Amino acid sequence: MSTLPRTSVELAVGVRGSPDLADHGFQGLVVLPGSAFVEMALSLHRERFGQPPRVIRNARFDHPVILSQEDSLIKVDVIDRGDAVVAYAFYEAEQQVASLEIDRAPLSLEAATQFPSVDAFKAGSRTVIESHGFYRKLREN
Repeated sequence: MSTLPRTSVELAVGVRGSPDLADHGFQGLVVLPGSAFVEMALSLHRERFGQPPRVIRNARFDHPVILSQEDSLIKVDVIDRGDAVVAYAFYEAEQQVASLEIDRAPLSLEAATQFPSVDAFKAGSRTVIESHGFYRKLREN
């Protein structure tokens, strides 16, 4: 049984190093936005493979990361699956908080310009939550 090429990286994320993250706060809490995970994956991908990503897919944001005055340590597992897909899994304190895949295969122009509708995107989601439910759960945490 062969193992897939895997790399782990630890990144410090916080409001002191990225003051713009403070804009993602409410009721005294600052939440790391999902776009931060996408940006981390894109940066690691460009650094490791020296090429821009083609497609980001299967993005999941499982648990919010609440930032404090101290930096949060985010561990990123990068797994090259060997089929032109690279999986990125993000952890805080051993709990997976997000994941996504980047496809490195070239795209046709037709495929690159086709975007799903909001309804199609929701239909393909495992769970759809409304904003009031999300913020209620966040306050409970």
